[in-house]
Amino acid sequence: MKSHNSPTPKIALVFDDLVQFGGAERLLLAFFEIWPDAELFTSVISHRWRKRLKGLGIKYHLSFMQSLPFCCRLNKFYSILGLHCIAFENFHLNDFDLVISISARYAHGVITKPQTLHISYCNSPGRMFWEPEYYFKNKSWLRKILGLSLSYLRLWDRSVSARADVVIANSRTVRDRLQKYNGIYADKVIYPFVDFTEIRRIISKNEESVVAGKPYFLVVSRLVSWKRVDTVVEAFNSLGINLVVVGEGPDFSRLKSLACQNVTFLGYVPEDRKIILMKNAEAVIIPQIEDFGIVPLESMACGTPVIAYNSGGSTETVVPGISGILYKEQSADAIKEVINRYSKNKFNPDLCIVRAENFSKEIFSRIVKDYVDSVYSDGHVFSN
Repeated sequence: MKSHNSPTPKIALVFDDLVQFGGAERLLLAFFEIWPDAELFTSVISHRWRKRLKGLGIKYHLSFMQSLPFCCRLNKFYSILGLHCIAFENFHLNDFDLVISISARYAHGVITKPQTLHISYCNSPGRMFWEPEYYFKNKSWLRKILGLSLSYLRLWDRSVSARADVVIANSRTVRDRLQKYNGIYADKVIYPFVDFTEIRRIISKNEESVVAGKPYFLVVSRLVSWKRVDTVVEAFNSLGINLVVVGEGPDFSRLKSLACQNVTFLGYVPEDRKIILMKNAEAVIIPQIEDFGIVPLESMACGTPVIAYNSGGSTETVVPGISGILYKEQSADAIKEVINRYSKNKFNPDLCIVRAENFSKEIFSRIVKDYVDSVYSDGHVFSN
């Protein structure tokens, strides 16, 4: 263990990129709430995120990739070229006592001096290069073309994973993947959180709209092929029951073309509306294999049961018979079987909420801070 004597360590937070807003980005902001004086290092950033960080008073550093043409729009294309690997390895972090990388692809690849403690919080090993079947489903030709690049990214990821002094996995599922793909065993599992304060505020503000209406089931997801939203659409086409799909993504047009009239696609919706849709839904359906997944927690925090595929992070959050149902096969037939025998009345909303409370933001922040304190130095605690 490295020895650290500085009473006020200088901290850097390293993040893959800031071009969208989801669970990983909320996690990053929670880290800044714990350590508001930390500085941010990331590869590329959108205009919207520039404004957000400026409003929060967060100092940030960008890589050379920010100067590339259409850096946000072509971010995934540049990823295939291996530019993110170069970008993170070229960040200058020698002035920092503590570096915390929050990574699902590249951020953990930063290089730190021997005296600097590097803690890696891993949301997932890079699924694009370790599990390309998810990204290139029905595009085997593209996977073949990119084979050499994906092989390089796998080699790079496995080699740089050993750079961190301490590794935290965001779930047992991710811990197992880290061991399989990178040959490392995470020192600790710390689950992400659901923001109860925000959810309660939204429900309280919109109480008049939280009423029973026309029954519908709900999917909230980025619309990409590996999320398997197509299995839900196919199931509800046959069932004739109302399904509402919230989310954007490259699979939007294809999924909409598959859907019958009982399936409604809303695209992007504001956070307030999303929470109210969850509160009113019969259930929220999770058809994908997630590393962890915030949507099931949000649903349970609203008192709404979850119907999820029995794999990945959902198995660590959903308690069958208490806060939802886990189905065994990732198919339309399996979903139909569950829906045909489903009744929301069999689930107690209060028990769903109690389950979600195990993953509160307050619990997350306390565990993260206490653990970082403990590994930074023996008995030394620094605060914001």
